[in-house]
Amino acid sequence: MDHVASRDYILVYFHTLTSEANQPDAAFLRTVYNTVDLKYRKNLKAFYIVHPTFLSKVMTWFFTTFTASGLKAKVHSVQRLQQLFAHIPPEQIDIPPFVLDHDLQANRAYYTDDPSGHDL
Repeated sequence: MDHVASRDYILVYFHTLTSEANQPDAAFLRTVYNTVDLKYRKNLKAFYIVHPTFLSKVMTWFFTTFTASGLKAKVHSVQRLQQLFAHIPPEQIDIPPFVLDHDLQANRAYYTDDPSGHDL
């Protein structure tokens, strides 16, 4: 990851269809944060969580408030892929088919009412 971390980069985490048994807890987030070298954290421009649950939003808030306050402004939860595409062009990211399918089903109203005519 050295060639990526030497300049600004963005991480995207798909929380799509994650069961209760697979929710990351504060200890896991803290361990990952402490494992990642400072040079990687320094150039992180943004971290997007796609299809977050209420619990993942709460855990992220606690983590960025009490453990990694420097990340708070970089972490963004997005409910729809269209929100992600406002920051990352769709052709720059490979999205797993199940995420695309879920987004289309969960957000059908946004795709049928989109006046711009954009689709996935």
